[in-house]
Amino acid sequence: MQAATAYRPGQRLSSVDEFLELLEVVEDSLTAPAATLLDGHAEDETGQSADKDPLEAVAGDVLAGRWEVRRRLGTGSTSRAFLVRDLEAETRRTRPLAVLKVALSDSRGEILVHEAEAMRRLRPHSGIIRLVEPEPLHIAGRTVLALEYVGDERDDAGQGAEGTSRPRRREETVARQLRDHGRLPVDQLEAYGDYLFGAVDFLEGEGVWHRDIKPDNIAVRIRPNRTRELVLIDFSLAGYPAKNTDAGTDGYLDPFVDVITRGSYDSHAERYAVAVTLHQMASGELPNLMRRPRSPPARHHGRPLVARERRVRRHWTQQRRERGINRTIKFVAHNAFGFRNTDNQRLRICCVTTRRARGHPRTAQL
Repeated sequence: MQAATAYRPGQRLSSVDEFLELLEVVEDSLTAPAATLLDGHAEDETGQSADKDPLEAVAGDVLAGRWEVRRRLGTGSTSRAFLVRDLEAETRRTRPLAVLKVALSDSRGEILVHEAEAMRRLRPHSGIIRLVEPEPLHIAGRTVLALEYVGDERDDAGQGAEGTSRPRRREETVARQLRDHGRLPVDQLEAYGDYLFGAVDFLEGEGVWHRDIKPDNIAVRIRPNRTRELVLIDFSLAGYPAKNTDAGTDGYLDPFVDVITRGSYDSHAERYAVAVTLHQMASGELPNLMRRPRSPPARHHGRPLVARERRVRRHWTQQRRERGINRTIKFVAHNAFGFRNTDNQRLRICCVTTRRARGHPRTAQL
């Protein structure tokens, strides 16, 4: 709190993410096992950590005799993620660090099962996160997914260069990069766009849709040569039926997915989310057109859905029937960009002049 409310603004924390980093350091220091325990007592604690609820795991706990918890990464709507060290990595010839996604409940566990099913269908691709274990794990009654860690492993050495604890960097995502540094420069935008289109094209060829493409679900992998590449993460919606068009995050959902000629989720809806994401990378904000208010979440077969708003869709359909598609587009553009927009003004004057020249008694209202 002292760092967040320092007297001099320049000494305050720059973002919520930086506050959370410091909070994690404090939490780890308060929950870390005491180093002064007797050897016998320490062994008892280690043996009990195998039966401990994974959701309550803290740094130093060993889950299922294999996964040593390093720290908590965050909690979402379906699971809680932990950065862990694989104690069997050397014998299995895998990377030492991994991520465990622990389901928050039994119903959320079904979502992780569907996520694993969708990911098992994919061939290895550098732009898609991979499973460390092909099947979901069951630890102390919880459904758990073991995924590769796409962060910078050198940022998790645990101690600073001088042996002192330091705030550790949170996993880098495109969303955090936009929050910290604003919109991307053109060269980085072009590179990120190539990675993103490549990953989506690969998924389309494999017959899998991500269905929740957004900056929060795009991780930035630091490769050994210190260059960056994008990795799509969080496939929790990939197993949903195509007819269920309400799954996803508002603002990235295709508003025209339910027209008569479509009626189900398709590649156009996937690329619409890509286009919105690229717009956000280029401008630092979501596009205003067809932005909708949030409605209560729906459910499908006991699984929670991130609901999209039906009110705007009904409004769009009603306006299209009453006004016609052309005047509806003008109506939406007017609401989105304003009557005094320079381009709209120029278009309006052109239309008014043309209609008057043709003898129309009424002028066009854009």
